[in-house]
Amino acid sequence: MYTLKIGGKTSPPKVLMVLIPKDLGYKNLFRILIVQFIDAEAFDVRSVKKSCIHIAHPDGKRIIPFDTYNMFYRDELESTRLAGLRREELAVGV
Repeated sequence: MYTLKIGGKTSPPKVLMVLIPKDLGYKNLFRILIVQFIDAEAFDVRSVKKSCIHIAHPDGKRIIPFDTYNMFYRDELESTRLAGLRREELAVGV
């Protein structure tokens, strides 16, 4: 329910009606996501931790924050770029 306030007068409560097709699902739904592009220069860990948009990893065992996909997970980047960072983290003992 919602009300409108126009010129100091409040309208009576109204009900917002939304009609959703019965056959609407993940297989036939087109999505557009508009998010900030994060590259190596603009990388912000706090922003990535707050991300609520994720991609299911092809291995089916984990989800990846959308913001980091192009930087760490696209094509062979996981085995080249991310693997090196993981080794460094283990060496430091973080």
